Amino acid sequence: MDIVLNFKERIDSVPNDSAEITSISQLLNIFSVVPKDDVSERYFRGHSACGYELIPSIYRNNKNIEQEDILIKESLALCPKDFNDCKNTLEVLVKMQHYDLPTRLLDITSNPLIALYFACSNDLDKLAAGELIIFNIPKKDIKYFDSDTVSVISNIALRPQSFHIPHENDLTIFNQTSELQFLLHQIKNEKPHFLPLVVKDHLSKVICVKPKLDNPRIIRQSGAFFLFGVGQNKLELTKLPIGYQLKPNGKRLIIPSQSKKYLLKELDDLGINQASIFPELDKVASYLKSKYSS
Repeated sequence: MDIVLNFKERIDSVPNDSAEITSISQLLNIFSVVPKDDVSERYFRGHSACGYELIPSIYRNNKNIEQEDILIKESLALCPKDFNDCKNTLEVLVKMQHYDLPTRLLDITSNPLIALYFACSNDLDKLAAGELIIFNIPKKDIKYFDSDTVSVISNIALRPQSFHIPHENDLTIFNQTSELQFLLHQIKNEKPHFLPLVVKDHLSKVICVKPKLDNPRIIRQSGAFFLFGVGQNKLELTKLPIGYQLKPNGKRLIIPSQSKKYLLKELDDLGINQASIFPELDKVASYLKSKYSS
Protein backbone atom coordinates (compact mmCIF):
# COMPACT_ATOMS: atom_id res chain seq x y z
CA MET A 1 0.00 0.00 0.00
CA ASP A 2 1.73 3.17 -1.16
CA ILE A 3 0.02 6.56 -1.26
CA VAL A 4 2.75 8.39 -3.17
CA LEU A 5 0.95 10.13 -6.02
CA ASN A 6 2.31 10.15 -9.55
CA PHE A 7 2.76 13.45 -11.43
CA LYS A 8 -0.66 13.42 -13.09
CA GLU A 9 -2.34 12.83 -9.74
CA ARG A 10 -0.48 15.82 -8.29
CA ILE A 11 -1.94 18.22 -10.87
CA ASP A 12 -4.67 20.40 -9.37
CA SER A 13 -7.87 18.36 -9.19
CA VAL A 14 -10.69 19.55 -6.94
CA PRO A 15 -13.32 17.08 -5.65
CA ASN A 16 -16.96 17.92 -6.39
CA ASP A 17 -18.03 17.82 -2.72
CA SER A 18 -15.72 20.65 -1.70
CA ALA A 19 -15.48 24.23 -0.51
CA GLU A 20 -12.41 26.16 -1.61
CA ILE A 21 -10.23 28.00 0.90
CA THR A 22 -8.38 30.95 -0.63
CA SER A 23 -7.77 33.14 2.44
CA ILE A 24 -7.43 32.81 6.21
CA SER A 25 -10.45 35.05 6.80
CA GLN A 26 -12.54 32.71 4.67
CA LEU A 27 -11.36 29.74 6.73
CA LEU A 28 -12.16 31.50 10.01
CA ASN A 29 -15.64 32.36 8.73
CA ILE A 30 -16.26 28.68 8.07
CA PHE A 31 -15.10 27.78 11.59
CA SER A 32 -17.34 30.43 13.11
CA VAL A 33 -20.49 28.63 11.95
CA VAL A 34 -19.34 25.11 12.88
CA PRO A 35 -20.90 24.28 16.26
CA LYS A 36 -18.76 22.93 19.10
CA ASP A 37 -19.88 20.72 21.97
CA ASP A 38 -18.69 19.74 25.44
CA VAL A 39 -18.14 16.05 24.74
CA SER A 40 -15.50 16.28 22.02
CA GLU A 41 -12.29 18.11 21.11
CA ARG A 42 -11.34 19.52 17.73
CA TYR A 43 -8.14 18.71 15.83
CA PHE A 44 -6.88 19.36 12.33
CA ARG A 45 -4.56 17.93 9.69
CA GLY A 46 -3.29 19.43 6.45
CA HIS A 47 -2.60 17.42 3.29
CA SER A 48 -0.56 19.04 0.54
CA ALA A 49 -2.48 16.92 -2.00
CA CYS A 50 -6.16 16.14 -1.50
CA GLY A 51 -5.66 12.62 -2.86
CA TYR A 52 -3.71 11.56 0.23
CA GLU A 53 -5.24 9.05 2.63
CA LEU A 54 -5.49 9.26 6.41
CA ILE A 55 -3.11 6.41 7.15
CA PRO A 56 0.11 6.35 9.21
CA SER A 57 3.43 6.22 7.38
CA ILE A 58 4.26 2.64 8.45
CA TYR A 59 1.34 1.43 6.29
CA ARG A 60 2.23 3.43 3.19
CA ASN A 61 4.71 0.80 2.09
CA ASN A 62 4.23 -2.93 2.66
CA LYS A 63 7.92 -3.50 3.34
CA ASN A 64 7.82 -1.02 6.22
CA ILE A 65 4.97 -2.68 8.10
CA GLU A 66 6.51 -6.10 7.50
CA GLN A 67 9.64 -4.91 9.30
CA GLU A 68 8.20 -2.45 11.82
CA ASP A 69 9.79 -4.14 14.84
CA ILE A 70 13.17 -4.27 13.05
CA LEU A 71 12.98 -0.56 12.17
CA ILE A 72 12.48 0.28 15.83
CA LYS A 73 15.19 -2.04 17.14
CA GLU A 74 17.69 -0.86 14.51
CA SER A 75 16.95 2.77 15.41
CA LEU A 76 17.56 2.03 19.09
CA ALA A 77 20.70 0.01 18.34
CA LEU A 78 22.30 2.53 15.98
CA CYS A 79 21.37 5.73 17.83
CA PRO A 80 21.06 4.75 21.51
CA LYS A 81 21.93 8.19 22.88
CA ASP A 82 19.10 9.78 20.92
CA PHE A 83 16.60 7.51 22.67
CA ASN A 84 18.08 7.65 26.19
CA ASP A 85 15.31 9.94 27.39
CA CYS A 86 12.49 7.71 26.04
CA LYS A 87 10.73 6.00 28.92
CA ASN A 88 8.25 3.95 26.91
CA THR A 89 7.43 2.76 23.40
CA LEU A 90 5.17 5.73 22.65
CA GLU A 91 8.07 8.10 23.28
CA VAL A 92 10.26 6.01 20.98
CA LEU A 93 7.61 6.25 18.24
CA VAL A 94 7.28 10.01 18.75
CA LYS A 95 11.06 10.41 18.43
CA MET A 96 11.09 8.29 15.26
CA GLN A 97 8.21 10.34 13.85
CA HIS A 98 10.23 13.48 14.55
CA TYR A 99 13.01 12.17 12.30
CA ASP A 100 10.64 11.05 9.52
CA LEU A 101 10.97 7.33 10.21
CA PRO A 102 7.76 5.39 9.44
CA THR A 103 5.56 4.77 12.49
CA ARG A 104 1.94 3.96 13.35
CA LEU A 105 1.41 7.57 14.43
CA LEU A 106 -0.45 10.16 12.36
CA ASP A 107 0.25 13.81 13.21
CA ILE A 108 -2.64 16.13 14.02
CA THR A 109 -2.78 19.59 15.59
CA SER A 110 -5.16 21.62 17.71
CA ASN A 111 -4.27 24.74 15.68
CA PRO A 112 -6.06 25.00 12.30
CA LEU A 113 -3.48 27.48 10.98
CA ILE A 114 -0.68 24.96 11.55
CA ALA A 115 -2.69 22.42 9.54
CA LEU A 116 -3.23 25.04 6.83
CA TYR A 117 0.54 25.58 6.64
CA PHE A 118 1.13 21.87 6.00
CA ALA A 119 -1.60 21.86 3.36
CA CYS A 120 0.27 24.57 1.44
CA SER A 121 3.98 24.09 2.09
CA ASN A 122 5.14 20.97 0.23
CA ASP A 123 6.92 22.03 -2.97
CA LEU A 124 6.52 18.53 -4.39
CA ASP A 125 2.75 19.06 -4.38
CA LYS A 126 2.67 22.72 -5.45
CA LEU A 127 0.56 21.85 -8.51
CA ALA A 128 -1.93 19.85 -6.44
CA ALA A 129 -4.98 21.04 -4.53
CA GLY A 130 -4.39 20.68 -0.80
CA GLU A 131 -6.89 19.80 1.89
CA LEU A 132 -7.56 20.84 5.47
CA ILE A 133 -9.26 18.11 7.49
CA ILE A 134 -11.24 18.75 10.67
CA PHE A 135 -11.68 16.09 13.35
CA ASN A 136 -14.26 16.15 16.12
CA ILE A 137 -12.97 13.51 18.53
CA PRO A 138 -15.05 12.27 21.48
CA LYS A 139 -13.23 13.01 24.72
CA LYS A 140 -13.61 9.37 25.75
CA ASP A 141 -11.38 8.42 22.79
CA ILE A 142 -8.62 10.86 23.76
CA LYS A 143 -5.85 9.46 25.95
CA TYR A 144 -2.81 10.91 27.63
CA PHE A 145 0.73 9.64 27.10
CA ASP A 146 0.63 7.48 30.26
CA SER A 147 -2.61 5.65 29.42
CA ASP A 148 -2.65 1.83 29.64
CA THR A 149 -4.47 1.68 26.30
CA VAL A 150 -1.67 3.75 24.74
CA SER A 151 0.89 1.27 26.12
CA VAL A 152 -1.04 -1.68 24.69
CA ILE A 153 -1.35 -0.25 21.17
CA SER A 154 2.16 1.25 21.11
CA ASN A 155 3.79 -2.06 21.97
CA ILE A 156 2.13 -3.80 19.03
CA ALA A 157 4.85 -2.00 17.07
CA LEU A 158 7.48 -4.20 18.73
CA ARG A 159 5.80 -7.45 17.75
CA PRO A 160 6.89 -9.23 14.54
CA GLN A 161 4.85 -9.18 11.34
CA SER A 162 3.29 -12.54 12.29
CA PHE A 163 1.41 -10.87 15.17
CA HIS A 164 -2.36 -11.37 14.97
CA ILE A 165 -5.36 -10.96 17.25
CA PRO A 166 -6.38 -14.39 18.60
CA HIS A 167 -9.99 -15.42 17.99
CA GLU A 168 -10.69 -16.43 21.60
CA ASN A 169 -13.48 -14.32 23.11
CA ASP A 170 -13.05 -15.40 26.72
CA LEU A 171 -10.91 -12.65 28.30
CA THR A 172 -8.83 -15.00 30.43
CA ILE A 173 -8.13 -17.49 27.65
CA PHE A 174 -7.46 -14.63 25.21
CA ASN A 175 -4.77 -13.21 27.49
CA GLN A 176 -3.18 -16.63 27.94
CA THR A 177 -2.47 -17.06 24.23
CA SER A 178 1.17 -16.83 23.17
CA GLU A 179 0.48 -13.69 21.12
CA LEU A 180 -0.83 -11.84 24.16
CA GLN A 181 1.78 -13.23 26.52
CA PHE A 182 4.56 -11.80 24.36
CA LEU A 183 2.71 -8.48 24.08
CA LEU A 184 2.15 -8.36 27.84
CA HIS A 185 5.86 -8.98 28.35
CA GLN A 186 6.64 -5.89 26.24
CA ILE A 187 4.09 -3.79 28.13
CA LYS A 188 5.46 -4.87 31.52
CA ASN A 189 8.92 -3.72 30.48
CA GLU A 190 7.62 -0.15 30.69
CA LYS A 191 4.81 -0.70 33.22
CA PRO A 192 5.85 -3.41 35.73
CA HIS A 193 2.56 -3.13 37.61
CA PHE A 194 0.36 -3.42 34.50
CA LEU A 195 -2.59 -5.73 35.21
CA PRO A 196 -2.04 -8.63 32.75
CA LEU A 197 -5.42 -8.30 31.07
CA VAL A 198 -5.71 -6.73 27.62
CA VAL A 199 -9.18 -5.92 26.31
CA LYS A 200 -9.43 -7.50 22.86
CA ASP A 201 -11.17 -4.54 21.20
CA HIS A 202 -8.40 -2.16 22.25
CA LEU A 203 -5.96 -3.81 19.83
CA SER A 204 -8.03 -2.63 16.85
CA LYS A 205 -8.64 0.90 18.06
CA VAL A 206 -7.43 4.21 16.71
CA ILE A 207 -7.00 6.61 19.61
CA CYS A 208 -6.03 10.25 19.88
CA VAL A 209 -2.97 10.69 22.09
CA LYS A 210 -1.91 13.86 23.87
CA PRO A 211 1.87 13.54 24.22
CA LYS A 212 4.17 15.16 26.74
CA LEU A 213 4.98 18.72 25.72
CA ASP A 214 8.71 18.10 26.13
CA ASN A 215 9.60 18.45 22.46
CA PRO A 216 10.02 21.96 20.96
CA ARG A 217 8.51 20.85 17.65
CA ILE A 218 5.42 19.35 19.29
CA ILE A 219 4.98 22.55 21.32
CA ARG A 220 5.36 24.82 18.27
CA GLN A 221 2.96 22.69 16.23
CA SER A 222 0.35 22.25 19.00
CA GLY A 223 0.82 18.59 18.19
CA ALA A 224 -1.05 15.41 19.04
CA PHE A 225 -1.28 12.04 17.31
CA PHE A 226 -3.61 9.34 16.15
CA LEU A 227 -2.17 6.02 17.31
CA PHE A 228 -3.29 3.13 15.10
CA GLY A 229 -3.90 -0.43 16.28
CA VAL A 230 -4.22 -3.33 13.86
CA GLY A 231 -6.91 -5.25 12.01
CA GLN A 232 -7.07 -9.03 12.48
CA ASN A 233 -3.31 -9.15 11.93
CA LYS A 234 -0.41 -6.74 11.90
CA LEU A 235 -0.37 -6.32 8.13
CA GLU A 236 -4.04 -5.26 8.13
CA LEU A 237 -4.63 -1.57 8.76
CA THR A 238 -7.39 -0.62 11.16
CA LYS A 239 -9.52 2.29 9.96
CA LEU A 240 -9.94 5.73 11.42
CA PRO A 241 -13.59 6.04 12.54
CA ILE A 242 -15.56 7.87 9.85
CA GLY A 243 -17.45 9.77 12.53
CA TYR A 244 -14.28 11.59 13.60
CA GLN A 245 -14.21 13.70 10.43
CA LEU A 246 -16.23 16.89 10.41
CA LYS A 247 -17.20 18.36 7.05
CA PRO A 248 -18.81 21.82 7.25
CA ASN A 249 -22.07 21.64 5.30
CA GLY A 250 -20.92 18.23 4.06
CA LYS A 251 -18.01 19.81 2.17
CA ARG A 252 -14.30 18.94 2.13
CA LEU A 253 -12.09 22.00 2.67
CA ILE A 254 -9.86 22.23 -0.40
CA ILE A 255 -6.98 24.64 -1.02
CA PRO A 256 -6.54 25.35 -4.76
CA SER A 257 -2.92 25.12 -5.86
CA GLN A 258 -2.93 28.72 -7.09
CA SER A 259 -3.92 29.92 -3.59
CA LYS A 260 -1.11 28.18 -1.70
CA LYS A 261 1.53 30.89 -2.15
CA TYR A 262 -0.85 33.63 -1.01
CA LEU A 263 -1.95 31.61 2.02
CA LEU A 264 1.67 30.96 3.01
CA LYS A 265 2.28 34.73 2.86
CA GLU A 266 -0.75 35.35 5.09
CA LEU A 267 0.47 32.72 7.53
CA ASP A 268 3.98 34.21 7.54
CA ASP A 269 2.49 37.60 8.42
CA LEU A 270 0.96 35.87 11.47
CA GLY A 271 4.29 34.31 12.45
CA ILE A 272 3.51 30.84 11.14
CA ASN A 273 6.29 29.67 8.85
CA GLN A 274 8.99 27.03 8.46
CA ALA A 275 11.20 28.63 11.13
CA SER A 276 8.44 28.89 13.75
CA ILE A 277 7.05 25.40 13.16
CA PHE A 278 10.41 23.63 12.85
CA PRO A 279 12.76 25.22 15.43
CA GLU A 280 15.81 23.19 14.36
CA LEU A 281 18.70 25.24 12.93
CA ASP A 282 18.63 23.64 9.46
CA LYS A 283 14.93 24.50 9.04
CA VAL A 284 15.42 28.05 10.31
CA ALA A 285 18.35 28.47 7.91
CA SER A 286 16.25 27.21 5.01
CA TYR A 287 13.49 29.70 5.87
CA LEU A 288 15.91 32.62 6.13
CA LYS A 289 17.63 31.78 2.84
CA SER A 290 14.26 31.61 1.10
CA LYS A 291 12.99 34.82 2.69
CA TYR A 292 16.02 37.01 1.98
CA SER A 293 17.04 35.67 -1.41
CA SER A 294 13.70 36.19 -3.13
